[in-house]
Amino acid sequence: MKKALLVIGGLVVAGAACTSIAWYTGKQLPEVLEASLAQTNRQLAAALSGSGSGKVELLSLDSGAFSSQARYRLTLDGAEGEHLQLEFKDQLEHGPFPWSRVKRLQLAPVMAASNYVLENTDDSAPWFAVTGEQAPLQGSMSVGYGGAIRNELRLAPFEAVGEDDTSLSFSGLTLDMDSTLEGEGLRLRGELGRVAMVTGGEAPVSVSLKGIALSTDFTMSSYGYFVGSMNLDVAESSLSFGDNQSLRFGKFEQRDVYRLEQSGLSLQQQASLADITFSGNPIGSARVAWHVARLNPEAVGNLVQWYEQNLPQLQSMALGLTPDTGALMLDDPQLQAPLLKLLAGGPRVTLQELSFKTANGESRFDLDLDLSAKGPEGVPLEQAFAQSVKSLQTNLKISKPMIGDLAALRARLEGLDAEQVRQASASGEMVGMIAAQSQLAAIKGDDILVQLGYADGQVDFNGQKMTVDQFAALVQQRTAGFTGAAQ
Repeated sequence: MKKALLVIGGLVVAGAACTSIAWYTGKQLPEVLEASLAQTNRQLAAALSGSGSGKVELLSLDSGAFSSQARYRLTLDGAEGEHLQLEFKDQLEHGPFPWSRVKRLQLAPVMAASNYVLENTDDSAPWFAVTGEQAPLQGSMSVGYGGAIRNELRLAPFEAVGEDDTSLSFSGLTLDMDSTLEGEGLRLRGELGRVAMVTGGEAPVSVSLKGIALSTDFTMSSYGYFVGSMNLDVAESSLSFGDNQSLRFGKFEQRDVYRLEQSGLSLQQQASLADITFSGNPIGSARVAWHVARLNPEAVGNLVQWYEQNLPQLQSMALGLTPDTGALMLDDPQLQAPLLKLLAGGPRVTLQELSFKTANGESRFDLDLDLSAKGPEGVPLEQAFAQSVKSLQTNLKISKPMIGDLAALRARLEGLDAEQVRQASASGEMVGMIAAQSQLAAIKGDDILVQLGYADGQVDFNGQKMTVDQFAALVQQRTAGFTGAAQ
């Protein structure tokens, strides 16, 4: 009996402790919300820099002993005058053990748990209409006692058709985010089953992506940008256009790594695209891998700031609206100073692989560019870059069978007969003969090879040593005949 009383007494004490903690965290909640909204608005400002503005504000907060109810408003203003307001309702459970987390067997103590949902307003009504009046956006969030934030966001699937027969199909999105109130870390894990869009009109275009998965593991550096890793996978994708023409792609994979090392910031990316086909005809696959090392981290931070400040001008230039802006922007001292600082650090750029493979052959290109650690001073940026080149090595391998595969595919698509297709498949041999006659390439088996190296003021071109001026004269001489023939 005494043991039973001890157990009951222990449960009562534990329950009283949880009650007092829940009351205490309820009292802390306004401060936590204020810090969380401030961090959200900082991230929103960075994300929308140059393309608009946005803010999240707390509309109301009704606090209780064990739970609270809050309402928020998200306001977005686009650069072209667009205006959007979304309102959210939030059920907040005080810690340390919110019932919504306990039900999911998430037993780690937290300060508060949030279950939010988008409300049906004038601005969100069209979104509700395509989801069958179900909440199109909802999620749950928890705030730990150390400031860690975990957010599970869900977008509902929908099918929408516009007046011009444009349609959009969306299978729904789940996105898990781990961050902190201070914003020094960010982890994302997102999955999207399928998204497809079809444009209307006389020349409809259809775009489809399936099996999209995204994950990141970032940490904010002291220089104002994230470092870490990102993985992106797309199971398959397609593009249909014109008269029953289509491009289809198999699995796409991308792996990015950004590191701060003793020698500076390094960037590495690998990407591959499998099973490329055109209108049912197999083409091949592609891969790229590159690496940049010894980047001055402070200079990169300054470049990031410059980019954010000049994003509107860069977007206008990319769209062709202000074509003369580029030259003026290159003269900006706030751009030139960090670029020159990057050169002074002696970065190294390596294109480890750029390849394309067909059924019968593979072509590859690689490059290794080493810039001097002693960058020139007092010269224009273009001259500074050229004078900073310490060494360069490139290798190009063009597969003659690969050229034949692509030429044969083009012949089939043009409706040529079997004999003409066979003749087209021999195009690789013809290209090889032209390359050999030009003496700008070497032939080894089924491959056309070009090797170019530079170091200590000397050029190594396909095994021949010469000065830079001699190399320029050689190329001009051996391409003059082809230029004249073209004229």
